[in-house]
Amino acid sequence: MLPATMDPTNRFYLGHIGKVPIYAAFDAIFIVIFVFLVVGQSMSMDQILLVVIALVLTVLLHELGHALVAMAVGMRGVSITITGLGGLCSYTGERHPKHELLISAAGPATNLLVAWVTWVFLSNGMPSDETLRFLLSWFWRWNLWLGIFNSLPIFPLDGGQMALSISRMIGREHTARRFTLGLSFVTAFVAVGAYMVMSPGNLPIFLILMVMFLLYTAYRELR
Repeated sequence: MLPATMDPTNRFYLGHIGKVPIYAAFDAIFIVIFVFLVVGQSMSMDQILLVVIALVLTVLLHELGHALVAMAVGMRGVSITITGLGGLCSYTGERHPKHELLISAAGPATNLLVAWVTWVFLSNGMPSDETLRFLLSWFWRWNLWLGIFNSLPIFPLDGGQMALSISRMIGREHTARRFTLGLSFVTAFVAVGAYMVMSPGNLPIFLILMVMFLLYTAYRELR
Protein backbone atom coordinates (compact mmCIF):
# COMPACT_ATOMS: atom_id res chain seq x y z
CA MET A 1 0.00 0.00 0.00
CA LEU A 2 1.26 3.47 -0.88
CA PRO A 3 1.83 6.05 1.85
CA ALA A 4 -1.07 8.45 2.28
CA THR A 5 0.96 11.29 0.79
CA MET A 6 1.97 9.41 -2.36
CA ASP A 7 -0.18 8.82 -5.43
CA PRO A 8 0.08 5.78 -7.77
CA THR A 9 2.41 7.67 -10.15
CA ASN A 10 5.08 7.93 -7.42
CA ARG A 11 4.49 11.59 -6.72
CA PHE A 12 4.24 13.06 -3.24
CA TYR A 13 1.10 15.07 -2.63
CA LEU A 14 1.97 18.48 -1.16
CA GLY A 15 -1.43 20.16 -1.03
CA HIS A 16 -3.79 22.29 -3.10
CA ILE A 17 -3.66 25.85 -4.38
CA GLY A 18 -7.32 26.56 -4.98
CA LYS A 19 -8.56 23.65 -7.07
CA VAL A 20 -5.11 22.67 -8.32
CA PRO A 21 -3.35 19.74 -6.56
CA ILE A 22 0.41 20.13 -6.14
CA TYR A 23 2.79 17.15 -6.25
CA ALA A 24 6.55 16.60 -6.06
CA ALA A 25 8.25 13.86 -8.05
CA PHE A 26 11.12 11.80 -6.64
CA ASP A 27 13.63 13.50 -8.93
CA ALA A 28 12.77 16.95 -7.52
CA ILE A 29 15.87 16.53 -5.33
CA PHE A 30 17.90 17.40 -8.42
CA ILE A 31 16.78 21.01 -7.98
CA VAL A 32 19.04 21.15 -4.92
CA ILE A 33 21.92 19.60 -6.88
CA PHE A 34 21.35 22.06 -9.73
CA VAL A 35 21.48 25.06 -7.40
CA PHE A 36 24.67 23.82 -5.73
CA LEU A 37 26.48 23.10 -9.01
CA VAL A 38 25.40 26.22 -10.89
CA VAL A 39 25.34 29.02 -8.31
CA GLY A 40 25.88 27.62 -4.82
CA GLN A 41 29.49 26.48 -4.59
CA SER A 42 30.62 29.69 -2.87
CA MET A 43 27.51 29.94 -0.65
CA SER A 44 26.77 28.76 2.86
CA MET A 45 24.19 26.02 3.41
CA ASP A 46 21.69 28.59 4.68
CA GLN A 47 22.10 30.64 1.50
CA ILE A 48 21.78 27.55 -0.70
CA LEU A 49 18.52 26.68 1.08
CA LEU A 50 17.16 30.17 0.45
CA VAL A 51 18.14 29.98 -3.25
CA VAL A 52 16.41 26.59 -3.54
CA ILE A 53 13.26 27.98 -1.91
CA ALA A 54 13.30 30.93 -4.32
CA LEU A 55 13.67 28.58 -7.31
CA VAL A 56 10.89 26.22 -6.18
CA LEU A 57 8.53 29.15 -5.65
CA THR A 58 9.45 30.49 -9.09
CA VAL A 59 8.72 27.13 -10.74
CA LEU A 60 5.46 26.81 -8.80
CA LEU A 61 4.26 30.25 -9.93
CA HIS A 62 5.25 29.44 -13.52
CA GLU A 63 3.20 26.24 -13.52
CA LEU A 64 0.35 27.92 -11.68
CA GLY A 65 0.17 30.43 -14.54
CA HIS A 66 -0.27 27.52 -16.94
CA ALA A 67 -2.82 25.86 -14.66
CA LEU A 68 -5.06 28.89 -14.19
CA VAL A 69 -5.28 29.56 -17.92
CA ALA A 70 -5.85 25.85 -18.62
CA MET A 71 -8.84 25.88 -16.27
CA ALA A 72 -10.07 29.16 -17.79
CA VAL A 73 -10.24 27.60 -21.27
CA GLY A 74 -12.09 24.52 -20.01
CA MET A 75 -9.37 21.93 -19.38
CA ARG A 76 -10.02 19.28 -16.74
CA GLY A 77 -7.90 17.35 -14.26
CA VAL A 78 -5.40 20.20 -13.93
CA SER A 79 -2.46 19.41 -11.64
CA ILE A 80 1.10 20.61 -11.03
CA THR A 81 4.14 18.42 -10.38
CA ILE A 82 7.52 19.77 -9.25
CA THR A 83 10.23 17.70 -10.97
CA GLY A 84 14.00 17.65 -11.24
CA LEU A 85 13.72 19.51 -14.54
CA GLY A 86 11.48 22.21 -13.12
CA GLY A 87 7.76 21.63 -13.22
CA LEU A 88 4.91 20.11 -15.19
CA CYS A 89 1.33 21.26 -15.57
CA SER A 90 -0.90 18.35 -16.58
CA TYR A 91 -4.46 18.52 -17.84
CA THR A 92 -6.96 16.78 -20.08
CA GLY A 93 -9.51 18.08 -22.55
CA GLU A 94 -9.93 19.00 -26.19
CA ARG A 95 -6.81 20.88 -27.25
CA HIS A 96 -7.20 23.72 -29.73
CA PRO A 97 -4.07 25.54 -30.98
CA LYS A 98 -5.48 28.87 -29.74
CA HIS A 99 -6.00 27.48 -26.25
CA GLU A 100 -2.59 25.80 -26.25
CA LEU A 101 -1.00 29.11 -27.24
CA LEU A 102 -2.63 30.90 -24.31
CA ILE A 103 -1.68 28.15 -21.85
CA SER A 104 1.94 28.09 -23.03
CA ALA A 105 2.29 31.87 -22.90
CA ALA A 106 0.91 32.08 -19.37
CA GLY A 107 3.96 30.52 -17.69
CA PRO A 108 6.68 32.91 -18.94
CA ALA A 109 4.27 35.86 -18.68
CA THR A 110 3.70 35.06 -15.00
CA ASN A 111 7.44 34.90 -14.31
CA LEU A 112 8.15 38.18 -16.09
CA LEU A 113 5.31 39.94 -14.27
CA VAL A 114 6.50 38.61 -10.91
CA ALA A 115 10.08 39.62 -11.76
CA TRP A 116 8.93 43.18 -12.46
CA VAL A 117 6.92 43.43 -9.22
CA THR A 118 9.85 41.99 -7.25
CA TRP A 119 12.25 44.46 -8.86
CA VAL A 120 9.98 47.33 -7.81
CA PHE A 121 10.18 46.16 -4.18
CA LEU A 122 13.95 45.70 -4.29
CA SER A 123 14.62 49.02 -6.02
CA ASN A 124 12.66 50.78 -3.27
CA GLY A 125 14.79 49.24 -0.53
CA MET A 126 12.29 46.61 0.53
CA PRO A 127 12.54 44.47 2.52
CA SER A 128 15.08 45.85 4.97
CA ASP A 129 15.84 42.45 6.55
CA GLU A 130 19.07 41.10 5.01
CA THR A 131 17.91 37.49 4.83
CA LEU A 132 14.58 38.35 3.21
CA ARG A 133 16.33 40.67 0.77
CA PHE A 134 18.73 37.88 -0.21
CA LEU A 135 15.76 35.54 -0.76
CA LEU A 136 13.85 38.15 -2.75
CA SER A 137 16.86 39.03 -4.90
CA TRP A 138 17.22 35.40 -5.97
CA PHE A 139 13.47 35.16 -6.43
CA TRP A 140 13.77 38.10 -8.85
CA ARG A 141 16.69 36.46 -10.69
CA TRP A 142 14.97 33.10 -11.10
CA ASN A 143 11.73 34.64 -12.35
CA LEU A 144 13.57 36.83 -14.85
CA TRP A 145 15.79 34.00 -16.10
CA LEU A 146 12.97 31.45 -16.29
CA GLY A 147 10.66 33.91 -18.02
CA ILE A 148 13.24 34.77 -20.69
CA PHE A 149 14.60 31.23 -21.12
CA ASN A 150 11.18 29.62 -21.44
CA SER A 151 10.15 32.21 -24.03
CA LEU A 152 12.84 30.99 -26.45
CA PRO A 153 11.23 29.23 -29.44
CA ILE A 154 12.95 25.93 -28.69
CA PHE A 155 10.61 22.95 -28.34
CA PRO A 156 9.59 21.72 -25.76
CA LEU A 157 10.10 25.06 -23.96
CA ASP A 158 7.01 27.26 -23.76
CA GLY A 159 8.31 29.43 -26.59
CA GLY A 160 8.61 26.34 -28.78
CA GLN A 161 5.11 25.23 -27.78
CA MET A 162 3.85 28.69 -28.73
CA ALA A 163 5.60 28.50 -32.11
CA LEU A 164 4.01 25.11 -32.75
CA SER A 165 0.54 26.37 -31.80
CA ILE A 166 0.83 29.42 -34.06
CA SER A 167 2.10 27.25 -36.92
CA ARG A 168 -0.85 24.88 -36.48
CA MET A 169 -3.24 27.83 -36.66
CA ILE A 170 -1.91 28.95 -40.05
CA GLY A 171 -0.76 25.73 -41.69
CA ARG A 172 -0.93 21.96 -41.83
CA GLU A 173 0.19 19.74 -38.95
CA HIS A 174 3.20 18.27 -40.77
CA THR A 175 4.41 21.69 -41.90
CA ALA A 176 3.92 23.13 -38.40
CA ARG A 177 5.98 20.36 -36.82
CA ARG A 178 8.81 20.64 -39.33
CA PHE A 179 8.90 24.44 -39.02
CA THR A 180 9.01 24.28 -35.20
CA LEU A 181 11.76 21.66 -35.30
CA GLY A 182 13.89 23.79 -37.62
CA LEU A 183 13.23 26.91 -35.58
CA SER A 184 14.27 25.07 -32.41
CA PHE A 185 17.65 24.07 -33.85
CA VAL A 186 18.35 27.53 -35.28
CA THR A 187 17.39 29.28 -32.04
CA ALA A 188 19.47 26.89 -29.93
CA PHE A 189 22.62 27.43 -32.02
CA VAL A 190 22.11 31.20 -32.07
CA ALA A 191 21.57 31.28 -28.29
CA VAL A 192 24.67 29.20 -27.57
CA GLY A 193 26.68 31.29 -30.02
CA ALA A 194 25.52 34.52 -28.38
CA TYR A 195 26.46 33.16 -24.96
CA MET A 196 29.95 32.24 -26.19
CA VAL A 197 30.43 35.75 -27.61
CA MET A 198 29.29 37.42 -24.38
CA SER A 199 31.24 35.00 -22.14
CA PRO A 200 34.31 33.87 -24.14
CA GLY A 201 35.99 30.81 -22.72
CA ASN A 202 33.13 30.17 -20.32
CA LEU A 203 30.66 27.59 -21.65
CA PRO A 204 29.19 25.55 -18.74
CA ILE A 205 28.80 21.85 -19.39
CA PHE A 206 25.31 22.12 -17.88
CA LEU A 207 24.23 24.51 -20.66
CA ILE A 208 25.54 22.16 -23.35
CA LEU A 209 23.74 19.17 -21.81
CA MET A 210 20.49 21.13 -21.47
CA VAL A 211 20.57 22.28 -25.11
CA MET A 212 21.34 18.74 -26.28
CA PHE A 213 18.45 17.38 -24.23
CA LEU A 214 16.03 20.00 -25.59
CA LEU A 215 17.04 19.38 -29.21
CA TYR A 216 16.84 15.62 -28.75
CA THR A 217 13.33 15.99 -27.32
CA ALA A 218 12.33 18.32 -30.17
CA TYR A 219 13.62 15.88 -32.79
CA ARG A 220 11.95 12.88 -31.15
CA GLU A 221 8.55 14.59 -30.83
CA LEU A 222 8.38 16.68 -34.00
CA ARG A 223 10.12 14.67 -36.72
